[in-house]
Amino acid sequence: MQFFRMTLSGEKTWLPDFEIHNLRKDILMYYDDNVGEPLNVYLAHDAYKLDYWKYLSIGFEDQLGETERHKSFIEYGCLALINGITLDILDEPIPNYDLSWLPRGIKVEDMLPYLESYVPTSKIAETAQTHLLERLSFISKIKKDDIDEYGLLKDFDLLTSAQWFDHEIVQAHFKSRANFIMNLSY
Repeated sequence: MQFFRMTLSGEKTWLPDFEIHNLRKDILMYYDDNVGEPLNVYLAHDAYKLDYWKYLSIGFEDQLGETERHKSFIEYGCLALINGITLDILDEPIPNYDLSWLPRGIKVEDMLPYLESYVPTSKIAETAQTHLLERLSFISKIKKDDIDEYGLLKDFDLLTSAQWFDHEIVQAHFKSRANFIMNLSY
């Protein structure tokens, strides 16, 4: 299977198999660590090293047996990981309004152009994009009035969006895999 991703300038960047493998490994680890935990996500800071927002535009030229399934898995998984990263940013006290993902120093401005140019391939992906754009926009415009004396958010509803991601993407992955296994015929 040969996958590519599109750069912001519209060029195809071919993805080597090891990169796809690392993406799949990170997505599975995120799903496993966070299923049923919509708000209190766990992101092992030394584990997640890829720029997941750059893989939203994943595509392929030659349709092979499981190509479409792998593409969807990566697209949805990257949306879930971006959700986790934004929740991780907002879960910590916000010192001096440094709104970056601390393990890697990733700023919202690094992710936003990819989410804005992303063309969702399904209604679920479109809803995920809407949630993430809303959250990233909020983060990029956060003001002193949005933060309490301890550096925590005062009034921004993270729960509704976080629960949606957990149910529609993370839990849905496990339900899909369970259905697949149940329908195997030996």
